[in-house]
Amino acid sequence: MPRHSGPHAYTALLYALEFFELQVAFARKVAEIQGVPLADLPMEWTILRQLLHLRVSATTPNPAWAAYIEGVAGGDEPAQAAHDLAIRRAADGLFDPDGTASWGCFHYVYPWRGEPTVGVTFENRDPTSHGTLSRERMPVRMSELRAMFAHIRHAHPGAKAVRGSSWMHNIEAYQRLFPSEYVVSAEHCGYETGFWALWGQFVARDGGLRESTARPFLERLRTQTTTEGCLRCFPYEVLKPRCDISVFYVFYGIDQ
Repeated sequence: MPRHSGPHAYTALLYALEFFELQVAFARKVAEIQGVPLADLPMEWTILRQLLHLRVSATTPNPAWAAYIEGVAGGDEPAQAAHDLAIRRAADGLFDPDGTASWGCFHYVYPWRGEPTVGVTFENRDPTSHGTLSRERMPVRMSELRAMFAHIRHAHPGAKAVRGSSWMHNIEAYQRLFPSEYVVSAEHCGYETGFWALWGQFVARDGGLRESTARPFLERLRTQTTTEGCLRCFPYEVLKPRCDISVFYVFYGIDQ
């Protein structure tokens, strides 16, 4: 089994304009169906705020976001304006790493919303030509997870559970990296349009658009007449597994 060298700094990626355009196309269709201005929807119906690295919510205003929305309301092209803003923010160093450590394609959050729970996150960072979740790369992914959970056991002995939230939990090649107890615990959570957990299925490894999922999504979207129909255009919904962390220590062979 390959050894993993340990944690390294998490680095941000600037995503392609086409990924911004995909989300705006979705929000525009929903706005058309609901009869509301497009400028009302980016907060909850896209992940543009995450792509811009802006901390903003319905109760937490952000001047940069407010200026962006004002521009959209005034006629700015939403995707291009957001992408241009992302480029400027990256150039200004506002996409710099926040100190989060990652183990290859994985990093985690602890505690999760104040609970003694580990939130596991995946991002495609495999530099090879093989598929990131291919059987050829499975030993590497397993070594990354083993190293990360060995760190978690040492750094957070009070951790009780592990949870996930992603469209990827629908994929067998991803499921086989985790204990079966975790996989079968997954709850179907629909289409959470304001989160990466849903939109990640359209992103290629280099930050470009994954045409194999994006093209049929856009084709289906054009014919929709209801909000529910728009949501069902997504290839996969979000699944949320959760189980006791001791199961992970056993699965990865980490002494307790």
